Amino acid sequence: MFANPQCPEGRQHISLSNYAYSIVMSDSQTFMGTINYSGFINRIVLNSMLESFDELEYEEDERINNEITKYAKPGKKTLITDSEREVISKIAMAHRNYQLASLTQYSKDVPLKIRLNKELHELLYPLHSDWSGIKYNISQGDYIKSLIEEYARKTIFNRESIYYKKTLDDLDAFLDSAKDDKKRLLLTLTNGSRFIIKPYRISYDYEADYHYIVGMGVQEGTKDFVPASYRISRIEKITPRSMSLGSGKITEKEKKTIEQKIKDNGISYILGESVEHIIKLTSKGMNMYNSIFHQRPTYDQIQKGDNGSYIMTFTATNRQITNYFFTFANEAEIISPKETREWIQNRYKSAYDSYNNSLG
Repeated sequence: MFANPQCPEGRQHISLSNYAYSIVMSDSQTFMGTINYSGFINRIVLNSMLESFDELEYEEDERINNEITKYAKPGKKTLITDSEREVISKIAMAHRNYQLASLTQYSKDVPLKIRLNKELHELLYPLHSDWSGIKYNISQGDYIKSLIEEYARKTIFNRESIYYKKTLDDLDAFLDSAKDDKKRLLLTLTNGSRFIIKPYRISYDYEADYHYIVGMGVQEGTKDFVPASYRISRIEKITPRSMSLGSGKITEKEKKTIEQKIKDNGISYILGESVEHIIKLTSKGMNMYNSIFHQRPTYDQIQKGDNGSYIMTFTATNRQITNYFFTFANEAEIISPKETREWIQNRYKSAYDSYNNSLG
């Protein structure tokens, strides 16, 4: 069993796999705007660590019991015998032991020395008690490493859930507040712009790769609310507004309008007018469309053209069309509207000029 070690000046040694290290560097830049692995790792660990390793056993025990309860007959309570209760306890304990044994499965490719912040240092190196990992022979460094390795292997949506845990918890609490006494929110974005929103819900993982707060929004200083979505990672500050400045309650009609906008445009493109776009795809472009699902617009009509090409009609915002089809290059040609076609054309021309001029 480990002795209870100390951590002078809060300096902690860990070794990450190459994969986890690359994710830490990338997400630190994305979420924090700079590469600060100490600050980033502190935040991820604090937002994902267990209060006690015994929680692994308790949670599994509770999960099994809840599953058994689902099969109870209406009006009757499922009774668990003492022998069954003993088996469940052993399964929960085995689950805990398996999870703990998996903490050391990842390679140690990149050694790092991070500085623990005050809160994390006190949790991992308590002054007046033993750290809970001691009785399981788990060092603080191995525990930090395991949380970061597991974080790195999650989807970007779930990684955002961990990094922005406090923001999402605050929004969930606000959305769960009394429906007739709901305040509007003032959102200050990282670029300094400010919007008032009557919040409706937070986006689901199947709707987008990132988290959005969805509702009826308006730029501060203007009046007409429209369906809008704001990416959580671009929100710098959330301030509840006084009820005297207007209710934040979403009407049933507004809910239907928002849901229809999500259905038509996708969660990322609620803002913006949907217009008809006609696009010609080569056979290779069609294969790309069938394999690139991220932010893909849904077509209204499709017909075969010449030389294996396809003519597709979409009802979507200009932004969604240009964002999605820009990387198709010459495998996709925007036929109409004229403004969108010219925008793409000018972007390609600008890129060509830049490369051409750089050759001297």
